[in-house]
Amino acid sequence: MIVSVPTAAYLLAMKLRACRAPLPGYAGDYGDLAFLLGKMDVSSLEAAEATYARFFPNDAMSETAVEVVRQVLSKPDKP
Repeated sequence: MIVSVPTAAYLLAMKLRACRAPLPGYAGDYGDLAFLLGKMDVSSLEAAEATYARFFPNDAMSETAVEVVRQVLSKPDKP
C-alpha cells in the first residue's frame, strides 16, 4: 500500500480554488485557508496568488478567495 500526502502548498491552492463559505452545519474553507496561510508563512496576496498559479496556471483566483486572503493577512493575530 502506498500512502501519499499532499503538500501544504497544494492544499492551499485547492482551498483557494474552492473557497466555500460557511453554512449551517458546515465550517467552509475560510478557517482552513487561515491555517494554511499561517502555516506556510504567506505574508502577501501576491504570494498566495503565486502558490495558486503553480497548480492552476490557467485560472485566476476568485474575488471571494482574494478577499478572504486579504482579510486573513490583515489580522494582527493571524494563525
